[in-house]
Amino acid sequence: MEILADRDITQVEAAFAPFGQVRLFSGRELDAGMLGHAEVLLVRSVTPVTADLIRHSRLRFVGTATAGVDHIDTRALQAAGIAFSDAPGCNARAVAEHVIACVYRYAALRAHPLRELAVGIIGHGHAGRALSALCDRLQIAWCAHDPPRAAAESDYRSAALASVIAQDVVSVHVPLTAAGQWPTQDLLGPDIIDALRPATLVVNAARGGIVDEHALAARSVGPARLYAALDCWAREPLLDAAVLERTWLATPHLAGQSLEARTNATAMLVAALAKWQGVREPPPLAAPPRLDAELGNGIGSLLERVHPLAVHDRALRALGTAPRARQATTFDALRRAGLRREFSAYRIACAGVGSDTVAELAALGFVPDPTPANSTPP
Repeated sequence: MEILADRDITQVEAAFAPFGQVRLFSGRELDAGMLGHAEVLLVRSVTPVTADLIRHSRLRFVGTATAGVDHIDTRALQAAGIAFSDAPGCNARAVAEHVIACVYRYAALRAHPLRELAVGIIGHGHAGRALSALCDRLQIAWCAHDPPRAAAESDYRSAALASVIAQDVVSVHVPLTAAGQWPTQDLLGPDIIDALRPATLVVNAARGGIVDEHALAARSVGPARLYAALDCWAREPLLDAAVLERTWLATPHLAGQSLEARTNATAMLVAALAKWQGVREPPPLAAPPRLDAELGNGIGSLLERVHPLAVHDRALRALGTAPRARQATTFDALRRAGLRREFSAYRIACAGVGSDTVAELAALGFVPDPTPANSTPP
């Protein structure tokens, strides 16, 4: 069996070689002519899988190593009798950690105690629940708006959208959909953005097109300004220079880009492919090793070292003035460079550190180590 797979899927050759011959491609370059005799296609979010792509193919299984599926025409796959699998929740923890890192920066900017902030979560699925669980551990108040979940679960109560957008931080965690009972395209449109309180932090680590970037940019200046932390962009990988200029914190779609998240996605596709073939699942992928790190100048500086938002922000701003012809390739390169480890990957030397700080490190997911050690910062 021939497997055509995105070369940027983590451990792709080792993971899928037990199933057949693996042929690799670059994510944004796939076209129908490259499918050849492939029966299995494995993609990431940068590759649209459309009816035109699959029309004359020999594909029998398509998998995406992503939590979102807006790049996949699932109806076309179903009509063609092609099995499909995604990786729901694979990067939920990574996304939640990205949002919390943004919240720490925001709290420091405004000289506001972290635990006195409140977070409004729009979409309480995998990533939204991971964020609310992290807020609970950090003793940060939160509320969530998720009407589809409330309709599906009789014991779930969705907060009113007006209540959610009244919080200090509004974080978006819904799929991008244009149809159905609860479409999310332009969910945070001009009316919602105009209703936000001054100084609200708006985080979009879901998909571009959910938040009206131009309306948000218009409110990101002046005495009633908002703070926008955008990781996803409406025309990604092309950027609107005016929107980018007014964005408080700009990153190249890397909120979910952790080694753990990508390993999770690969493992989920391996399991799905084994089930589809009716064979035993291969041995699990090797777990990434844990790293040692020093606390340094406090938790804020530690977060900046393990997830250097300022570095990513500077790099993306430089891209905003680049010629359009090279924005896509450079955007993807910046995204690959943003691959990081999750907080749980770090053992933090805590000899002599106060108990409150140790407890906060543990709440974030780091592994506090009270024994003295000669450690190298990440």
